[in-house]
Amino acid sequence: PLGGAEFVTGRHDDPRINLMQWMRNRDNPFFARTMVNRMWAHFLGRGIVHPIDDARSTNPPSNPELLDALAQEFIESGFDVKHLVRVITLSYAYGLESAPHAGNAGDSQTFARFYPRRLTAEVLLDAISEVLDVPTEFPGFPVGTRAIELPDENVAEHFLDVFGRPSRMSACECERVDAPALTQALELVNSVEIQRKLSNTAGYAARLASSDQLPAELANEVFNRVLTRQPRPEELKAVIDYLEAESNRTVAWQNVLWSLLATSDFLFNQ
Repeated sequence: PLGGAEFVTGRHDDPRINLMQWMRNRDNPFFARTMVNRMWAHFLGRGIVHPIDDARSTNPPSNPELLDALAQEFIESGFDVKHLVRVITLSYAYGLESAPHAGNAGDSQTFARFYPRRLTAEVLLDAISEVLDVPTEFPGFPVGTRAIELPDENVAEHFLDVFGRPSRMSACECERVDAPALTQALELVNSVEIQRKLSNTAGYAARLASSDQLPAELANEVFNRVLTRQPRPEELKAVIDYLEAESNRTVAWQNVLWSLLATSDFLFNQ
């Protein structure tokens, strides 16, 4: 291994044991730094060393002290991945707003603000199912199975493929595509799965249509459910005006929900 003594194994020994022992050696400078950098990039959209697979002397980390501190924390925890996730997601950097201001508008690598990221394909489909209260039906799996629980990419679901589910033809993380594409916009407009969830008679849209609450009260509930915030005054007025202008109450609420699901506020982790 890099920087280590040659492995000594017998013909019946499993060399992977030696490999793991070397990886978990406290004196190994590579594994901990690589792991924490990848996990940081997973949650914050950019690695401390970026790109994450380009670790070389001429591509230094944007914050060497942060990388070293995270690596040491990971080692001290006994290489506990859950502990590492907790440290990163409870960090000040992860909790920052994505909305830029004068002091950080030009930042693209120092994590002075959170960089918005589109939800991954599986998480996005599960979020839509959760909002509309209608599960996705995957062939061969019990009703209620979530997209993030699927064992592999062989489970057919057009929505997941359009939004960048990896084909797993290689070990490269680049197989997962998070970049926006025209096909994704068309899918939000024409998705058979979204339409099935919106029109389900037992779903959330149907319950809104049959509710006797005031439109303003329902609009507040919808915004909290979909975007986890109260509607702004102009948004509330637009929803109420539309509901009053639409004669079919069921279609009206379906369209309101549909429009909110297509917003960047919903599609992106802010």
